[in-house]
Amino acid sequence: MDSAINFARLGLRVIPAVGRAGIAGTYERATTNEAQIVEWWEGPYKGYNVAVVPGDSILVIDQDARHNGPKHWNELIQGHEAPNGLTVFTPTGGVHLYTGIGEDTVIRGRDSLLALGVDGWTGNRILLVPPSIHPLTGTPYFFRDGEPDWSLGRVLIPPAPIWLIEKIIAIERLPASARPGGRHQDLLFFALRARADNGLDTHELYEALKLYADYWGYDD
Repeated sequence: MDSAINFARLGLRVIPAVGRAGIAGTYERATTNEAQIVEWWEGPYKGYNVAVVPGDSILVIDQDARHNGPKHWNELIQGHEAPNGLTVFTPTGGVHLYTGIGEDTVIRGRDSLLALGVDGWTGNRILLVPPSIHPLTGTPYFFRDGEPDWSLGRVLIPPAPIWLIEKIIAIERLPASARPGGRHQDLLFFALRARADNGLDTHELYEALKLYADYWGYDD
């Protein structure tokens, strides 16, 4: 409950979660209202995980360890001012970095927004925060630098550097296949469609993928 209240005071709407899934009506019911939060966690959702909804003013850089996200992120920020915001380590080796975005900046967010395994989340996306327990590992999410000084308020989530916002906006203007991770996703969707629509076996699917990749110039 204390964690939920602290995040709500930063302007993130919160919702109880079972595992990594918010309770029914997640996006409509997520709130910053402290009375509601107390009612939830002292009542029917006592002991539940805490999920937050970033909304339109916060961008969460999600470095997914399954796709070497932390490595790709470190490569991406070389030579640039690195964002410095509230940072959460996930039990599976990933990282959630919270940064602010301006009122006039519109970022849709998606998987592999900046690089393969470097996702960006805004709007109606939920993410678990400390001390939530990961449903598969049974271990908690935790802060990179220990418990924050919550009295600092929104200072804990400073604005994202201009170079990062400009890069994201430029990427979101690209066609899907030209975005970071876009070719991977394009080939995956093609393979799924080919398998479902044409019943190709593994060898036929591989040959079809090679022809498709060659047609679109995916030569690497």
